[in-house]
Amino acid sequence: MSSWRPLIAGTVGLFLVILAFLAGQLKGGGDPALGQSRAAATQQATPAPQQDFGGGPRGSESDSSLPDVSPPTTHQS
Repeated sequence: MSSWRPLIAGTVGLFLVILAFLAGQLKGGGDPALGQSRAAATQQATPAPQQDFGGGPRGSESDSSLPDVSPPTTHQS
């Protein structure tokens, strides 16, 4: 029964080391999930400028500045 104590102590020690490492990463700003939300918030705060390509009068269906929304197709060669 004495062989269980080192195994349990090693497991708890390893858990605490990993927990301390992750806490240090979080405190230092190294959390990837938080980094993505900060970057997304920064990108949303600065909207991209609108460009006019002169495709005709606004509101017409033949406006060439609108993106093509049809899905891409593939053809067998």
